[in-house]
Amino acid sequence: MRAAISTLLLGFIGATMAFECNPRHQPTARYTNEQEPRNVLSRSGISVNLGCKDRNANVDQTCLTGMEVSTVNAVVGLQSMLGSGCPVVVTGAAEIYPHGKTSFHALGQAVDLRMKACLTNYIQKNMRGPSTTSNGQKYWVSSAGNFYLNEGNHWHVQYCQN
Repeated sequence: MRAAISTLLLGFIGATMAFECNPRHQPTARYTNEQEPRNVLSRSGISVNLGCKDRNANVDQTCLTGMEVSTVNAVVGLQSMLGSGCPVVVTGAAEIYPHGKTSFHALGQAVDLRMKACLTNYIQKNMRGPSTTSNGQKYWVSSAGNFYLNEGNHWHVQYCQN
């Protein structure tokens, strides 16, 4: 985990602070359609705020095609830890606009989660932090080395499995 923290990048990808995961990260299988990851999330009580028309389009949408299976599984694991009293809502995933083609969102390794008091409390009580980015945003790091960045209106979560 120290290696992941020491490779924190102080640049931006879109509006999101970029965190570099373990350099030996091997991408897991990716979802090739929208419905399969939505079904996995739904079965765990997780909702997705919007549908997806075209992950390249400049429209308000949340796209899951291209998500790493391990990222979806990590969101399911987070929901399991939170319990049914704190339902997770995915508000950003693998859409390319506005994140960019090389962003961790487009690569399927990041999600945005709706800001909720119960989620914030869980992150602040169970993860290491807060630390502060160069632009003043606060973030926490899980025991698995995943980054939870408070972007004010949502949590940007960078999953760094493997």
